[in-house]
Amino acid sequence: MSKIIVIIHGWSDDAQSFQPLAKYIRKHCTPSVKTIKLIDWLSMDDDISYTDLAEAFDQEWRHKELKRTPHSVDFVVHSTGALVLREWLTKYFKTPSKSPAHRILMLAPANYGSYLADEGKTFMGRVFKGGFGDTGKKLLDGLELASPYTQELSARDIFKGWFDPTKKHLVTTLIGNKGYGGLTNITYQDGSDGTVSIPCANPIPFEINATYTTDTDSYHLSTTPFSADTAFAVFDRYNHSSIAGKKRINPKLGEAIKRALSVTAETWPQHKQWIAQHSVIEREQYANLVFCVKDHLGQPVDRYFVLLSSWLKQGKLDKLEGIIDVHRLKTDPSRRSFIIDVGKLKKELKGSDLSLQVIADPTCPPEKTSERIAGYPAQQDIPAIRIAANQVDTYLAPGKTIFLNVSIPRLFHKVVTISENK
Repeated sequence: MSKIIVIIHGWSDDAQSFQPLAKYIRKHCTPSVKTIKLIDWLSMDDDISYTDLAEAFDQEWRHKELKRTPHSVDFVVHSTGALVLREWLTKYFKTPSKSPAHRILMLAPANYGSYLADEGKTFMGRVFKGGFGDTGKKLLDGLELASPYTQELSARDIFKGWFDPTKKHLVTTLIGNKGYGGLTNITYQDGSDGTVSIPCANPIPFEINATYTTDTDSYHLSTTPFSADTAFAVFDRYNHSSIAGKKRINPKLGEAIKRALSVTAETWPQHKQWIAQHSVIEREQYANLVFCVKDHLGQPVDRYFVLLSSWLKQGKLDKLEGIIDVHRLKTDPSRRSFIIDVGKLKKELKGSDLSLQVIADPTCPPEKTSERIAGYPAQQDIPAIRIAANQVDTYLAPGKTIFLNVSIPRLFHKVVTISENK
């Protein structure tokens, strides 16, 4: 059966820059490829949202009478193009069994945002990208680190089992570990490709739920179960542009592309093994830890700090390093992204357990005060989340985004009083 391959570009880009990749695919990939479509979409309009793009995408897809048959189309997406595709699939096909997608090759996808998204909305971002004009504000809001959009999108597809070979979605993700060089390298962040951090590219997240009891004596820790299996690799010395083969495609990248666009459910284990063998992920031990803190009433907690510590044998807390960057979401300060060098953190732990403590402000005073206040437990009144040393690689999985949803008690002291009328 002839195969259609669709290529989708990212933010501040266009279909023309993917002509070299399209040409390579046509020449070197499976002979069943008869049609290659290049999707061009408007990314620099401040009023355009992901919902808008999904609707416009679907209208154009229907207008061109492209296939909607389940698992009949392969997709190659770059950067923000991954979010555009996922938004369309989940909005208009609802379940993986109805999706037209079969193989999906993600090249440097911004599945959980980009550390440059916030810069794109600034004045200088407009100068360099928009020329004083629009830069795609709504899209960049969704691309900002710790954005609720990317977590919500994952709840719609990944946590519903979409990225599972048994559901006929065969997903391969490739990202580099090198900056662009030159003046643009001043914005380079360790553990990234110059635009997207490695853990933000990996489509498979991990979600932890930590719920404190209202008396703050204890907490309940759980994880969100789901079924997913993708091939993920960090390719050495590639940046955000070169991984998309915009200038040239060397043999290793070319082989990865050919394999990703020809793999079957039967050859999936061998494909994953080949991808893993050519990855340098073991050298790039970075995680994206996203905190979402609310009180037990479901209200966002805006003012808090996180203490990342080792739990020593004496039960004391010892401050650790290992945090590369912290980003607080401007539109919702209860959400924050911590890019963590897990390898460095583990070395500092020296086999000790890991402690995570969220301390919110203001703290509610003890009963003896006459002050009337609503607040949160003081540091000494709320236990730290304790993660066993042998579980650190699970709860802070290198190469992944970890959503940590924390619920802490909201405390009240004399906020409402009732007196008897005598």
